[in-house]
Amino acid sequence: MNKILAAASTLLLMVSGSAFAQNYPAQGGPQNYPPQNYPAQGYPGPVSGPPNYGRVIPQAKMTDFSGARAQIQVDWSSLSAPGNGGYCDIYGNCYSNSVQLGSNFNAGGEIGYDMPVSSHVTVGPYARYETPFGAASGCMTCAGDNYSLGLRAGFVASRRFLVYGKVGYNRMKSNINYSYIDATGATQYANANYNYAGAEFGIGLNYLLSHKYYAGVELMDHSYGNGDPYYGGDQRFDIGLTLGTHF
Repeated sequence: MNKILAAASTLLLMVSGSAFAQNYPAQGGPQNYPPQNYPAQGYPGPVSGPPNYGRVIPQAKMTDFSGARAQIQVDWSSLSAPGNGGYCDIYGNCYSNSVQLGSNFNAGGEIGYDMPVSSHVTVGPYARYETPFGAASGCMTCAGDNYSLGLRAGFVASRRFLVYGKVGYNRMKSNINYSYIDATGATQYANANYNYAGAEFGIGLNYLLSHKYYAGVELMDHSYGNGDPYYGGDQRFDIGLTLGTHF
């Protein structure tokens, strides 16, 4: 009798183990857990494929593009007088083509505050100061120290890129080199400083190097209504590189 009971117990354990193994194969762990009769509510459903533990897909964060910021920049400036009859010298001579007055390099910095107004848009003020460095190239009028105040609007185009536009007010001190004929008939050379003032417009692109630092490229156009008394209202074009941080 005892032998019969032992045999029956062994057979029952073998059958139970076989059913358990169907849901839990030895290699790889459970492949379809929970069983089909498990209540659907409160459980996301069968697990398919390997788990995604430790895998993080970075997403764009407005905190990477918003808040107070500071940057340094280096740019190349080209100053010209407008064409189409808009450029006249002090002797009344007018020119139909744009006159290249000179070009030089500038270095400076900018501070600003970018406030998020939606999930992809920032708006905020900025202030910039630049000063020339290095040798100027063929300057009749060279761009000098200048500063700007304005407003910048940015659009988060992707996880790492911000596209922005700027509009502001710019003041610049120029160095004008000129010559004249004195009373004796001799040619004299001199230079003078004049202040320019006018509107500025720009576009730029920032690339996130990390959650804190960024690098970028920027194009700026400045239109000076007053200019200097010799060349009249002038226009300045800048192309530059930036490196900055949000904090």
